[in-house]
Amino acid sequence: MAGAPIGNTNKAKGKAVASMIAKRLEERQLLQVIVDAQLDKAADGDYQAANMIFDRLDGKPKQQTEITGLDDGAIMIGKVERVIIDKRDVIDNTPD
Repeated sequence: MAGAPIGNTNKAKGKAVASMIAKRLEERQLLQVIVDAQLDKAADGDYQAANMIFDRLDGKPKQQTEITGLDDGAIMIGKVERVIIDKRDVIDNTPD
């Protein structure tokens, strides 16, 4: 079954909300109020507000992960090979 079930109005509601937000943003007043509030919170010491601003200006830092093998040693990489065998080429060794 593809798409939303019959009677599901979530997509329509989402479009309506997006339309309302877009109209307010066109006025530029709402966007300015949001930016000012975020800057004020950051200036007052709100760590999350400051992080959000820096993430928007500089981009989020890449998360680094370290992968090691047993006992923090190197990872051993082996070769994986896929072989397709024609069943006519296989000798039948099953007992009678």
